[in-house]
Amino acid sequence: MVGLLSAYAARAAEPAQTGTVLLTLAEGVAPAEPGARETRDMELELTLRDGKFDKKIWGYDIGFNKADHEGALAADGDKLTVKLVLSKDPWGHPAGPASAEYHIALKREGDAFGGDFAGTVEYTGRDGAVKTDVKGKVVGKVYPLWTEPAPAFKPLGPNEHPRLIFRKSDLPMLKKRLETPEGKAIMERFLSQLPRQHARHDKNKPFFPAGYALAWQLTGDKAHAEKAKELLAGMLNLGGSQDIHYGPEAQSIAVTLDLCYDAWDAEFRQRVIDNLAKRTRDLFNLSGGARGGASLSPWHNHEGVRAGSGGVAAICLLGEKTSDGKDIPDVERMVHIFARSIRRYFQFNGTSNTGFCLEGAFYKRMTWNSGPGHLIQAYRTALGGDPLAGWWGHWAMLGEWMDQPPADRVVAADSLGDDQSAGLWTVGLVTVPESMKAGARWLFDRAYGLEGNRTFGILWAYHAGYVLMNYPFDVPAQPPSESLPWVAPDPTGGYWIFRRPWRDGKDSLIVLHLCSGLWHGCHHERCGRIWDMQLFALGRQWIGDSKLTESPGAGAALPSVGIPGASNSVLGPKTTHWSATPDGKAVLSLDMEPVYMQQLARGMAPAAGQKTAIFRRFGKFIDHGVRAKRCLAIDLSGACGAPVLFVVVDQTTGAKDLAWNLKLAAQAGGGKVEGGTVTAGDPAGANLKCTFVAPKAPTLTGAIRATGGDDYFAVITVQNGAAPAVKADGEGLSAKVTVGGQIIRFEGGKIVLEK
Repeated sequence: MVGLLSAYAARAAEPAQTGTVLLTLAEGVAPAEPGARETRDMELELTLRDGKFDKKIWGYDIGFNKADHEGALAADGDKLTVKLVLSKDPWGHPAGPASAEYHIALKREGDAFGGDFAGTVEYTGRDGAVKTDVKGKVVGKVYPLWTEPAPAFKPLGPNEHPRLIFRKSDLPMLKKRLETPEGKAIMERFLSQLPRQHARHDKNKPFFPAGYALAWQLTGDKAHAEKAKELLAGMLNLGGSQDIHYGPEAQSIAVTLDLCYDAWDAEFRQRVIDNLAKRTRDLFNLSGGARGGASLSPWHNHEGVRAGSGGVAAICLLGEKTSDGKDIPDVERMVHIFARSIRRYFQFNGTSNTGFCLEGAFYKRMTWNSGPGHLIQAYRTALGGDPLAGWWGHWAMLGEWMDQPPADRVVAADSLGDDQSAGLWTVGLVTVPESMKAGARWLFDRAYGLEGNRTFGILWAYHAGYVLMNYPFDVPAQPPSESLPWVAPDPTGGYWIFRRPWRDGKDSLIVLHLCSGLWHGCHHERCGRIWDMQLFALGRQWIGDSKLTESPGAGAALPSVGIPGASNSVLGPKTTHWSATPDGKAVLSLDMEPVYMQQLARGMAPAAGQKTAIFRRFGKFIDHGVRAKRCLAIDLSGACGAPVLFVVVDQTTGAKDLAWNLKLAAQAGGGKVEGGTVTAGDPAGANLKCTFVAPKAPTLTGAIRATGGDDYFAVITVQNGAAPAVKADGEGLSAKVTVGGQIIRFEGGKIVLEK
């Protein structure tokens, strides 16, 4: 199987000598407070070339402030000395000059790094001077180099435009694509949307002239460029009151300027350049109309829009002059920092590895309307680099299909959006890697292409340019079962998707919604419960609600620990280990302890004698002493004789009246309990069977429920007719369990699947 799993394996087999290295210095800015569960970790970004590190280095620590820190590196073999200037963020932290120096002893094994560091951090904060000695562990990894183009890439020439969606040298290829059946349908949709002004908000009005600017490039009709000029001239005085208004204005002005650069007179062109230069600087500094609403939190829709649109504008301005003939100040640095911000947008789960957005579907689409995808496209087109290098964001669009309930025909996974939330299905194509394009085309064709609604995802007319560049015209469509990975992993955000065989309405689909990566300062309440799951197989849903975001609070798939208040709506379990094989088997180990911390109400303080734990993202929580681990095994290979095998092992201490719960979906049908087994559905047809190896006293009251111990070992299968026999050799978690032809053991804190 091609895709994510094989890519990881390939990188592990051949250690990279060139790439982007991310090193995490645990507690690299200040030691954790007593009781802290999260540390202030300094992340260093280094460039490795032919086995040697560049001198230039960048640092970032969300626990310290929200600025990028520049520095220098000196290497002596495996010993590194790093000196950083700790920059102020827009809110003035730290208050005075600041610096950090680290001495790092690295050890490399394959593409992974480990080691130790010691150093000193000095700064003047709001509370006075701070000087701290720090030391700890270093972990890291080599990723593909994201900042530099492939050797065949042709750099921009002086004042070369267009450059944001495509280059002038791409026009012959685009016009050839317009002659294909798909291209003709794209052009038909483009022309139909061109005169339609969807915007109900000033922030999106400049998208309208951008459509006419694209029409000038595709047709050569100067009237389109003049129409774009006329419309844009009346919009240059727009000045949104927030960054999410100001950013789209800048991004769309930049695209219009870029496409009409050679068609306009020099005076008007310079007027637009000066206007755009001010907007870009405002977005970078959070000044003017860009200051309102800004957060700089990497996971926030505001940051995705600000950095994405600001980056597009900055790339448009590279090499340009101000009206007095001077270089636009600091534009290259702005490009780089905006691009780093968009990488963090993916890294910190603004859009996770599986395409899930912790702020919900609307905010994901609103952000994509004028944010991350546009910056990725512009950076690749103009500079040849790829902010997504390293398998970040590659499911931004595809994940929207992978977690859809199985159906016999592909339908549009969601509407095209409105004037605020369009763009995912057009601009989102830029995220699809080469190895997944065959499957993406198969899905896209049946939803939005010639076999679907024929819109090609285009709402705003200028989005047609992104489709023409990124729709896989030259890649034959292949069914997802033949071309896409069966697992979309998300060890950071905790939104895991497992699907096999990606074929029809009888697909097996398991979605785990752990909410591992929620952060304060955004609409995290839109993403649902902190643990939930769905299981589909054999044409129906067996486990979970119809939507994973139906209600707040702890999910129905969590054990109940019997301690009042010992749960919260923001701290989900953390993935500590995972592995998967191409044939459809995966195992995960989860740290469940954060889930059972008691969330303090506003203004509430812990009572005397209560232990507390500090989670930097959300503050202080009462620690009731519940210690819990959960291990999962998923087997969709059919090796056990059933299309779905799902194994759960729970280990818990410190709980009171512990109860194990798993909510059955309405479609599961009625069920019965026989000894240690619960069966739901039709025993002679489609059914689910849950067998408890430990303990052995389940009940069924709308949910499978078991009590009677601290350790739980449950084996779930879904099948047609008779279920494979479950045999346990031994007791409790030490039992060797055989399910049909599959052997299951629990060893070393992990589930092991054997044949």
